[in-house]
Amino acid sequence: MNKLWNYPIWQLKTDFDKKFNQSILDEIYDIAQEVKKDPNPKDSLWDYCRPQLSILKTAFSVYINNTIVRDIPEILDLNYQFNCDMGWVNVREPGQDIELHSHPDSSWAATYYVKTPENCGDLVCHVGEGKKIKIKPEEGMIVVLPFYMLHEIESNRSNDLRVSISTDFTQIVDKSADNALVIKSWCDDMLKVKNWNSVN
Repeated sequence: MNKLWNYPIWQLKTDFDKKFNQSILDEIYDIAQEVKKDPNPKDSLWDYCRPQLSILKTAFSVYINNTIVRDIPEILDLNYQFNCDMGWVNVREPGQDIELHSHPDSSWAATYYVKTPENCGDLVCHVGEGKKIKIKPEEGMIVVLPFYMLHEIESNRSNDLRVSISTDFTQIVDKSADNALVIKSWCDDMLKVKNWNSVN
């Protein structure tokens, strides 16, 4: 079996530096202040127009759409693109973790590490048959998992905050494509329920 399908985990070390990450932290804080004052806050981090977050969102999209297609070329034949509408921030104080979970309402889950002090908690991916893969978070790194992969974050054993930004990617289907899975895809088969008996 292709190992990719056993545990498809992608990691990318970006060129984003400490200055960029500090700007991200500033934007996160600014958005939080805005949310606190707004009686009807927006749903997603991406709904707040901030320059560095916009750059990060673009980096997520480019990486997902290029890397997934590179490693799973069949996606090209399906005319799929992947879009991230939902984004959020994970902030963990010392002693805090993130429980075991997956992302069932998406296709891919991606995380960017903004602040990762030493011993802040590894990402633990459960890859079947009792096996686990641990990934040490590094500032400036993007990690991508398929929606079904159970994963958790170990306890933050540092004396500082652990900060990351996560986003879910959903697939966008070109409904006008010949191979789009819309009701017309099954129309000829549906007609057989009457036409089959009439010709046999």
